Amino acid sequence: MTRRREKGFTLAELLVVSALIGIGALLALPNLQETLRSARLRAASLQLLADLRLARSAAGASQDQHELSFSGTSITITNLADGTVEPGYQSRALSGIASVAVAPAGRRILFEPDGTSNGGTITLTGPPGGGPPRTAQIIVYRSGLSRVRS
Repeated sequence: MTRRREKGFTLAELLVVSALIGIGALLALPNLQETLRSARLRAASLQLLADLRLARSAAGASQDQHELSFSGTSITITNLADGTVEPGYQSRALSGIASVAVAPAGRRILFEPDGTSNGGTITLTGPPGGGPPRTAQIIVYRSGLSRVRS
């Protein structure tokens, strides 16, 4: 009489594979967290770039000076001629950001009706995490154009 072999895995084999998967996950976790921090900072940079472009185009469309200002990590876009705030841009927060700094001194970027601006550099600092703080810079040229420099 021949003995039939059972199909499947033993408990010991399942435990070894589970332990290897757990060790792999622990080794990958710090890299994943750093990648998420970088992605959040990049997303906030691109959102701010879109906000700058909106303020510039709103100034041209209305033929009025517009201001993009910061309070903490919140953004407001204001038409300076009548003091109205662009819909949806009253204290709208940039997510994933610890701080915002605008140079030269001041916390606003102005756009003229012809599309030019007062220029400046906006530095975003990402949230604290396991490594050194990450920053991204948005350069606003006097021509009104802007770009992200990481």
